[in-house]
Amino acid sequence: MIKRKRWLFFQSKEEIPLRFFKYICVIENSEYKSGLAGGGGGDSTRHFYDVNLVGKNSSSDHAEGFEINMFLGQYPMTEAGRSKAMEFGGMVASQVGLPLRADKNL
Repeated sequence: MIKRKRWLFFQSKEEIPLRFFKYICVIENSEYKSGLAGGGGGDSTRHFYDVNLVGKNSSSDHAEGFEINMFLGQYPMTEAGRSKAMEFGGMVASQVGLPLRADKNL
């Protein structure tokens, strides 16, 4: 049951059983930040690695309806950050009994 809905993400005060998830995923991600108007700041893009718990109804084209994906962690896009993201993802995957997947670039 969804308690609160905020844009495409949700927060729930209820526990969600692991059977609703299919794997742990480490992906490359980025966030675009526009400079402030009149503030002299330029546009920038921040790159990082995300570790996510991916729901069984998720699809690459998002065509299968509501998705239950949970953000677990974020690491800087450095060699050390990549290593920490993979280590954390592997630790979570082994503890919950789900496979670990990573972007093809990792």
